[in-house]
Amino acid sequence: MGPFLVEGRRGIEGGRTTNVALTVLPSSAPKKEVAKGGPILLGTHDHADQRQRPKVVTTMADSTFRPRLRLLLVIAGGALALQAAVLGVLVTLAPEATATARGPVTFDGHVLSQVNILVGALVLLCLAAVSFLLLASPAIFPRYAEKLTRNRHDARWVVFSLTSSITVFLVAQLNGICDIGTLVLIYAATSAMTLFNVVAERMPAGAIDSRDSRVLALSFGAAVGIVPWGIIAFTEIAASIVGEGPSAPVRVITLLMLAAAFVFAVTNWSDIRRPSDAKLRLGDVTVPDLRGERAFIVLSAVAASAFAWGIFAGVIVTK
Repeated sequence: MGPFLVEGRRGIEGGRTTNVALTVLPSSAPKKEVAKGGPILLGTHDHADQRQRPKVVTTMADSTFRPRLRLLLVIAGGALALQAAVLGVLVTLAPEATATARGPVTFDGHVLSQVNILVGALVLLCLAAVSFLLLASPAIFPRYAEKLTRNRHDARWVVFSLTSSITVFLVAQLNGICDIGTLVLIYAATSAMTLFNVVAERMPAGAIDSRDSRVLALSFGAAVGIVPWGIIAFTEIAASIVGEGPSAPVRVITLLMLAAAFVFAVTNWSDIRRPSDAKLRLGDVTVPDLRGERAFIVLSAVAASAFAWGIFAGVIVTK
């Protein structure tokens, strides 16, 4: 048959570069026949094998996932901000109710200070709301979205570091843990868990055995992060044995937050083990796999809301 002549061209349609097909002809073919091949724009050519050529979206900017992700951040941040405003008004109108939601911080039996747990929950709502709205801002969102396409979740750990330690600290206070040394240990262990996850995120995705190393760092973080919940569990058990166990609302809040922490861990584990170039296929379009990030946003908003309103309801019930 003889050697072949291959000619390829790139086309521009609507200001963006499009994929083209290569024209392969025998080298003996006339040049005008080669020129007749021209570029073929994917998605607009009625070729018989068009169904075998799905469009490949290589960036979030070329798909609908970028605006959808930003909309989810705005909705989550706006909902949390609205709840924080409503809760703030209720706390202001009923100061006597917030007075009962205080946890002492003690050292050697001496009270050093009082922590208003309801106000702490209000601060938690505000931090989560501000974090999500900042991620949706034009100054931060493009870089945040670009990292997600490489399975990097640095922003997740910034939000998590602002909320997780405060949540576990307040849950410990609800369960009657007031010794300053124990509270500092709980806060430090939760922060260390977050740092281990940051280490896992920072490991280069293309390095040899990088996935195993990232999973190992995540495992260390999980081992450290379970310590505060163990302290809280043993405190509940000991208080129940001596007949001074926490109230039913406190038990429910504790179990809900423990369940949320478990789901967080599973989500992070699946994201770490997933290849950095993981994609999802929707019809004939291939898009970045952002299920873990969407789950994190929704779960963070739900957990913060449930925690704040659970404490408020518990205050009203016990009052």
